[in-house]
Amino acid sequence: MGRREVRRMLMGYKRPVWERPGVIVTALAVVLALGLLLGLWLGRWSNPPSPPRPAPAPAVEAVQPPPPPQPAIEAPPLPPFSSEEDSPAPDVSGPPLIQPPPPRPEPGSSESLEIGRASDVIAMLPVPPPPPSAKLPPAGAPVWTRHAVPAPRIGGRPMIAIIIDDLGVDRRRAERVSALPGPLTLSYMSYAEDLTRLTAEARRHGHELMVHVPMQPRGANFDAGPQVLEVDQSPDEIRRRLDWDL
Repeated sequence: MGRREVRRMLMGYKRPVWERPGVIVTALAVVLALGLLLGLWLGRWSNPPSPPRPAPAPAVEAVQPPPPPQPAIEAPPLPPFSSEEDSPAPDVSGPPLIQPPPPRPEPGSSESLEIGRASDVIAMLPVPPPPPSAKLPPAGAPVWTRHAVPAPRIGGRPMIAIIIDDLGVDRRRAERVSALPGPLTLSYMSYAEDLTRLTAEARRHGHELMVHVPMQPRGANFDAGPQVLEVDQSPDEIRRRLDWDL
């Protein structure tokens, strides 16, 4: 038996490559992978990728156009120029356009004196003498009539009497009222302090003086002051308080 025959006998026991299971499975896997790659390539080539979507544009607010310009208002024509020689002279016979200020009253007069400005009074007049028509009270008359300012004759006409009351508690206001030109009727509170000086100053200016004695208040919540006269007091207590007030 030659070598060739022996070789054929030895090779006859082996299967061909295409008959082996492992080779067949590997070949099928390779074919499947190649087909998959070919399909992906063909799909990408036939359907190119779409371009990226543009970004949304920002919102723009609508701008209203400006209103049309208003037509210019024509000014009225100016009057023709005329020289001073051609223009007539103004009429100055009428009342003046600006009234001159009234003349300032004399210092110390009743027109120039205001409440709270007693310092404007330069000099105070002495106690004025009674008018000729007034009669002085006799020597034996009560004290209140001898110190009262004589009232002028009014011929039966009505007359209003004004009394400035509640003086003395506020000294500064009492001094200002006392500096007013007299004669005035001033009433001082009985419990005010420094009454001797205040009343003497008022009397020197020619004023008529009275005493305000506090009496029964309208309610229990109202404080009428010290040494007040009340209806439930005894006669002796009323006299004692009157002596203190006067």
